[in-house]
Amino acid sequence: MRKAPLLLLVLMAGNTAISQQKQSVSNKKQETNSLEEQEQHRVFTKVEISAGTDQRKWKQYLQKALELPDSLKQKIPPGTYKVQIHFLVDQHGYMGQVKALNDPGFGLAERAVKILKSYSDSWQPATQCGRAVKSYQQQSLLFVIEDNRSGDERMQDSTIIRKGFERF
Repeated sequence: MRKAPLLLLVLMAGNTAISQQKQSVSNKKQETNSLEEQEQHRVFTKVEISAGTDQRKWKQYLQKALELPDSLKQKIPPGTYKVQIHFLVDQHGYMGQVKALNDPGFGLAERAVKILKSYSDSWQPATQCGRAVKSYQQQSLLFVIEDNRSGDERMQDSTIIRKGFERF
């Protein structure tokens, strides 16, 4: 009779140990899945190989897209206007979260964002440890507005400026 309670005790301890092992394996799987999910949502700022696209097509696209219509050029003072654009390239090569980091005015920041959003060619995602990952990218866009006014108009403006400085 003494052997029966001892055997029952050993069996119960064995079941408890197996149950704990199953829970441990289950917890490890959940931790692994959780880490994989976190890794999918992680966005890298520094990577081994940066995201990119076909440079020739990119330059051609930007040269064409950055050309402003004459009606808009006339409303903007001559000069060079730089817009810094920040965007995300995901692990599949899609661009998103496009935003301007600065705004020189005259609607140029909004126009720069639209230019990047409308780029239709695909990107190669950045890689980290041999895997495609999400990464942030930055691009500077320059809008150059030339002074297309006649020589008389430019002379008149420079005379007004000089007279303004003589007062001080």
